[in-house]
Amino acid sequence: MQELIAADATELRFQEWFEGNTWAFGVEYIKIYKTSRIGIHSDSDFIAQSLDQYADLIELKRPNTPLLIHDKSHNDYYPSGELSKAIGQAVNYLHAMEGSRAELQEQDGITVLKPRIKIIAGMTNGFTPQLGEV
Repeated sequence: MQELIAADATELRFQEWFEGNTWAFGVEYIKIYKTSRIGIHSDSDFIAQSLDQYADLIELKRPNTPLLIHDKSHNDYYPSGELSKAIGQAVNYLHAMEGSRAELQEQDGITVLKPRIKIIAGMTNGFTPQLGEV
């Protein structure tokens, strides 16, 4: 992983790494499905089977994705444009997945019931102590 980060690798390279290192998601997931199609016009990075046998989406963004922007006038933080886009994309994917639940079950054996999504983006190693508390 450190080599990929240092090389400023593409999102596809990170996806390949996660496919071979599913332990990085923790013990919550027991399987990564081979398909990523979640609707007629939608593809996610991963569909993962949780311990309770349901499908969740995992969306990857690069480690250099900015996460939070400091608002000096209010002395607080808000999501960066790239993070906001990723969240919007995730919401669209959830709707597409729920709308394609019958096809996913029939074609891929994927059970969809109130899917969740995880967005893996950016890095926290540059966070200040104040930002780390946000």
